[in-house]
Amino acid sequence: MASTIKVTNIDTPDGSGNITVDRPLSGSGASLTSLPAANLTGTIAAISGANLTALNATQVTSGTLPMARLSGTLPALNGSALTALNATQLTSGTLPMARLSGTLPALNGSALTNLPASGARANIIINGGMTVAQRGTSFTSPANNAYTLDRWKFHNNSAAAFTVTQDTDVPADQGLFKSLKLDVTTADTSIASGDHFGVAYRVEGRDIAHLRSGTSSAQAATLSFWVKSTVTGTYYVAFRNSAGNRTYPASYTVSSANTWEQKTISLTMDTSGTWLSDHQMGIEIRFVFMSGSTYHGTANTWNAANLLAASGIANGVSSTSNNIYLTGVKLEKGSTATDFEHRTYADELAMCERYYEKIISEMYNGDGHTTISGGYYIYVHWRTFKRANGTTTSAGYQHTVTYGDDEYGFIHKPSGTAGNYIRLDWIAIDAEL
Repeated sequence: MASTIKVTNIDTPDGSGNITVDRPLSGSGASLTSLPAANLTGTIAAISGANLTALNATQVTSGTLPMARLSGTLPALNGSALTALNATQLTSGTLPMARLSGTLPALNGSALTNLPASGARANIIINGGMTVAQRGTSFTSPANNAYTLDRWKFHNNSAAAFTVTQDTDVPADQGLFKSLKLDVTTADTSIASGDHFGVAYRVEGRDIAHLRSGTSSAQAATLSFWVKSTVTGTYYVAFRNSAGNRTYPASYTVSSANTWEQKTISLTMDTSGTWLSDHQMGIEIRFVFMSGSTYHGTANTWNAANLLAASGIANGVSSTSNNIYLTGVKLEKGSTATDFEHRTYADELAMCERYYEKIISEMYNGDGHTTISGGYYIYVHWRTFKRANGTTTSAGYQHTVTYGDDEYGFIHKPSGTAGNYIRLDWIAIDAEL
């Protein structure tokens, strides 16, 4: 029969205070405290974080604990206390450079997108901000196919009439300060099948070759622009090759009347057809504000026909109260539109002068007012090398042209009555596409 003996005080005869027990003792260790580690023999089971719960972060000095075992509140972390981090250990967030003592991997452009080709400007369009106007700032009833503001060609095959001007009405806070304005002075409410109206920009083939049109590796391109129109509805931008047998009528919507709106059109260039990549026209981008059924086809795809729009296009020439404004035009490689590229006026003018240049000054043959009978010539050197040999015009006194021009300059031999002098007030060359 088991029995329990309760001992309050134990004295030993030898006074050593030691008791020898030859039988096992049992019970709980809950009452044992302050045991020196030297008095513990045997093997203590390994302790892992898996068995630890309710630890406060201030109690952990080293090692790694599973997050599931931490039930306390961790103090907020910031990058100011982190040092010697390797770049491979960073997945998000921002650290001060002073806290990074490791070596960052070398950087290259493989991860950068929407950048222009090396050495090229981002915007393929010249004078997209409508700042250059060498021919003048106002054009009353311009003829079909006439150029107005530099690089912008007027198209009108209808009963409507217009005044085209360089205007100061522009979208707010965009850094733009000029626009092309189309003011309807004679309306056309009965659109015939062959009617059309708009303005176009023609890109030289060399400037568009990197988009690889006509090949299986044709690239993506994005057109962005600001437009303001009295008439709301669906309008079109037609992308056309030089032959006019490959066209892409891209639609966009003017939602609010007389309000500046930015529009973006992205497309993949044509994998078929013939697309010139020399000094001739590589592509025409025509902004169409009215079109008859002859030029209607399937929108937002490449067509093997000369098309400008699709059925349902709005009539921008329906009233003499109608006005249309255009500015901030940008064409770039890639499927994402980026901010308009602001270039200096001098740069924009120099690029325009490749296609049209006008020199205004008084130039005399010979030294002073030398007479025609002296056999002198005048040589005018163009400021900018021309796209091609263009058409030269001039004004002055006894300025009849008897010699020609080329891409470099103009040789002028005056003709007239002997004893008179030659004076040129201005001379211009047109080498537009």
